[in-house]
Amino acid sequence: MAYGTRSPLRRATRSPLESNPLGVLPGSPLGMPPAAAAAKSRSRPELLHVAIGTTLLLGLAMSGLLWPQVPMAGNLDSGSWVGRGAKGDAVSDVGQRVLRMIESARRGKPNQVGRQVVVIGGGVAGATAALYLARSQLDVVIVADGWGQLTMSDRVYNFPGVDPEDPPSGEALVQRITKQALTMGAQRAAHRVTRLDTDTFPFVIHTAANTTISAYSVIVATGATTKWLALPGEGRFIGKTVHTCPLCDGDLYKQKVVAVVGGGDSAFEAALYMSKVARVVYLIHRRDTFRATARVQLQVKQASQRFDEVRDAVGGIDPMAGDRNIVLVTPYSIVALEGEDGSLDALQLQRADGAPARIAVDGVFVNIGSTPNVDFLNKAHFATLPSGHLRCGATMTSVPGVFAAGEVADRVYRQAVTAAGNGAVAAIEAERWLDNNQLCGAGLHAHIGV
Repeated sequence: MAYGTRSPLRRATRSPLESNPLGVLPGSPLGMPPAAAAAKSRSRPELLHVAIGTTLLLGLAMSGLLWPQVPMAGNLDSGSWVGRGAKGDAVSDVGQRVLRMIESARRGKPNQVGRQVVVIGGGVAGATAALYLARSQLDVVIVADGWGQLTMSDRVYNFPGVDPEDPPSGEALVQRITKQALTMGAQRAAHRVTRLDTDTFPFVIHTAANTTISAYSVIVATGATTKWLALPGEGRFIGKTVHTCPLCDGDLYKQKVVAVVGGGDSAFEAALYMSKVARVVYLIHRRDTFRATARVQLQVKQASQRFDEVRDAVGGIDPMAGDRNIVLVTPYSIVALEGEDGSLDALQLQRADGAPARIAVDGVFVNIGSTPNVDFLNKAHFATLPSGHLRCGATMTSVPGVFAAGEVADRVYRQAVTAAGNGAVAAIEAERWLDNNQLCGAGLHAHIGV
């Protein structure tokens, strides 16, 4: 099937409401949703009732009675990224400008040639998105200088379809998905992206190799960077006995002794999860106060003992006998890792007052946070959450035509399988967006300058 044509899975016909691909009607600065077009065929009394009802709803909304006045993000003084009930436009200035540029692109200006979709990021989310797009006969290229966070896992046991007797490494799994995408017609450019220019359309992706790629749609799947302990020699243990994901690697420590590092929700939830798997779980935090919510703090408190009170009896803790097997180690910091060849033996600790301590462990789960990889984006154009993750609908960001998948937008689940699902959803949304804006036949002769 030729590029730009509808795949057998696409709808063969368009409904009357799709006749306006941008989903706007002339005469309105923000546009009107497609459903409004159907109202034109109604009788005048019906239109009057609709208008009255709409006015009432808008009145309730603006008064804050229908939904709270919560801004999306950004600078309210400038009127950009304004949310429901706040003053200003319902979409950003950038969003309106992109819509205008799309309209120009639809008119076929000869200098506007680009890839249909560029996927930024080479992990599970990006590779899955590329697979779905290529399967739908779209022109897609992955731009990435690595294979994502999953490469830190020596073995991946909890991804559907892997052989439990011989699970692949994280890198091998991502490369398999990428190979599927490339076999379907996707391309891959091994470059680091330095900037995504959303001031022009098609969008322009700049790379560290001084190349540029134009695209009508972009999927950002750059993940997040884990905050590690920053200890000498830590890298030798990462992916072997130092981990971040108890759901992924916790099963390796059945009836063993592990430590969880952190004081937020993710650390407390990791400790609770591992308390059902491991014999003893040390929850280590440098302060006596925690950022975790009261609910999970209470759960941990009910299942824990304090390290300074039981440190000499830890070896005798038996959860099968009803002992509380979470040991709160506060206020302590880890100062050194002991072990060889990636196998962890013990942790050297230091209390806030300088007193030393040492605990024998088989593994460590580090949960002190992560930073979404969004430095290449124009922060003034993209709405974000307080954590720095991109704010999305399903996967559409605040810039029309730019989607996000995986941990760059997911601050809750952060699993390989949810990243794959995210990538599939972003691909489907991007394809529909291109289709609705009559851009599926564009950019077929663009090439990567690599």
